[in-house]
Amino acid sequence: MIEQHTKEIAIALLGEPNEKLSKPSELRWGTFGSLSVDLEKGTFYDHEQASGGGLTQLISLHGKDPKTFLDELKINNEFTPASSPKVVARYEYKDEQNKPSYEVIRFEPKTFRQRRFDCQAQKYVSGLKDVTPLPYNLPEIIKQKDEIIYIVEGEKDVETLRKKGLLSTCNSGGSGNWNPALNKFFQHRNIVILPDCDEAGKSHAKLVASELQGIAKSIKIIELPDLKLKEDPTDFFNKGGTIEQLMQCINQTSELTEKIDKPQLFDAWQILDPLTIEPRDFLYRDYTRYYCSLLVSPGGIGKSSLSIVDAIAMASNKNLLGAVPKQKLKVVYYNSEDPLQEIQRRVLGCLQHFNIDQSEIQNYLFLASGRDQDLVLSQGIDNAINEQNFDLIERFCVENNIDVLILDPLVNMLGSASENDNSLMGSITKRLSMLSEKCSIATVIVHHTRKTNQREMSVEDSRGGIQLVSGCRSASFLQKMDDDFATKHNLEAHRYFSINNGKANLKPLAKQSWFEKISVDLINGDQVAVVVPYELPDAFAGVTKQMAKEVQIRCTEADPPYKHHYQASNYVGKVIAEVLGLKLSSKSDKAKISEILKIWIQNDVLSIEEEHDKRSSREIKVIRAGSVNPMVVT
Repeated sequence: MIEQHTKEIAIALLGEPNEKLSKPSELRWGTFGSLSVDLEKGTFYDHEQASGGGLTQLISLHGKDPKTFLDELKINNEFTPASSPKVVARYEYKDEQNKPSYEVIRFEPKTFRQRRFDCQAQKYVSGLKDVTPLPYNLPEIIKQKDEIIYIVEGEKDVETLRKKGLLSTCNSGGSGNWNPALNKFFQHRNIVILPDCDEAGKSHAKLVASELQGIAKSIKIIELPDLKLKEDPTDFFNKGGTIEQLMQCINQTSELTEKIDKPQLFDAWQILDPLTIEPRDFLYRDYTRYYCSLLVSPGGIGKSSLSIVDAIAMASNKNLLGAVPKQKLKVVYYNSEDPLQEIQRRVLGCLQHFNIDQSEIQNYLFLASGRDQDLVLSQGIDNAINEQNFDLIERFCVENNIDVLILDPLVNMLGSASENDNSLMGSITKRLSMLSEKCSIATVIVHHTRKTNQREMSVEDSRGGIQLVSGCRSASFLQKMDDDFATKHNLEAHRYFSINNGKANLKPLAKQSWFEKISVDLINGDQVAVVVPYELPDAFAGVTKQMAKEVQIRCTEADPPYKHHYQASNYVGKVIAEVLGLKLSSKSDKAKISEILKIWIQNDVLSIEEEHDKRSSREIKVIRAGSVNPMVVT
């Protein structure tokens, strides 16, 4: 890993750091230290631009090729090929004269790059400047002028059909990128369109048909049999499909005769019946079908424990934490950190505590560990979206009718990329939103926060910042109980936390909810933490109207009056303690007495006045009975 060479790389690239602002774990550059490099994590952050990333991105931003730069430092042996995309195919686009025009390079994980052919240099160079789009396999289209042309979505499928002896083509750039400049090559030709088995494929087929109507001699759109979601013509043949089956489908399909409207970039408003719009589908808390939700927290607070109980609540259709599921839901919980057995322990502990039989979540709760299923969502030197893994998740969710997908935590699904890379986090969130839409699921992103240095936290403290929050329709954050509050009430602060809404675009913000982490003993001898609802201490629990009236009477009869200050010998809190059966020597009772006194003064059960104290020759605060009779308060 190149991260162990972070200091050497940063100084070689940026020069000597600002010594005054730097520290052992972090180097700073600039007069005000606006550029920082974390030596432990191997990441950088530009505070002026509010963006950051990994070392390879930092090198690229300074106009250098990462591989060449690291070679020069003689540490490129640490720059492992596993983090770089692997070229698996090159597809050359040629013009009418059979001369190279541009090429599409396919990488694994599944990403694509396009390069144009420089005639003067006689080599391919980056970009497609001044390049005219062409259909793939154009020379054969011109040569075989009487053959049916099979239009597919990608070059891989073209090559599959070519091996089967069929004349095939596609446009570069994938679905939705058919350019009108291609139309002239299909005049008076018989066209068969073979779409991929998904909404994008169907939409692309409709786009191609709308472009070629009135130009081609005939057009047919064929739905290949036995294809699952996201499969394509190559999958059809790989699964045993034959040319004979394809021809049978073609013969049974009528030519398009009705006009196909070209898909429009923007839809003109038409008169709409509001009853035709489905209400938003809230499944649980703020988790909404078709959208992403964000749950952020510092480490060790309880976000994974909370997520597991939430998952069980949804899968069992039970109100376990004060939230009611819409119905019995199918939930995927993917933990990218812990081994599967640890996840199973925590699920069993939750079931045991809430007295839920395993059969109640059977086939409704789905688990996976990042140690077994490495679902990296971005990969490679340029942090490209890993479409292969997105396809795997999409297929599983659709085939199993999943309702909710929980990813915990997101950071371990980013490969070698930095979670502080705002651009990457924006791309990941956008792609997860598309996944939610395609699969009709609610996606829950569980994520870490940056250090807040003891200040009050918000959802915008999530790593990846505003890009991550902006891409989600709702966002909540967990916060540990304040140490002072816990001490006053004889509680262990680390066991208690609250969930707080920081963003809710689709419904009003929910009130703050509190939870406690308890220990559950499993029958195998293990102990696991389980999250349960918690009610904050109520200062008025057990306090009656008669007690309030008794305190009020004593304050009326007191001469001299009771004092407000807790250090006074005739502190009014002593009377309250005596009437309520509390002890001022107890921290929790003392905090309760203080809270009750405060509320009674606010409600005018007691009143606070100032009078001159002859002994100290100064004004002091004393307590007298207020104007409100607690016996008639409703």
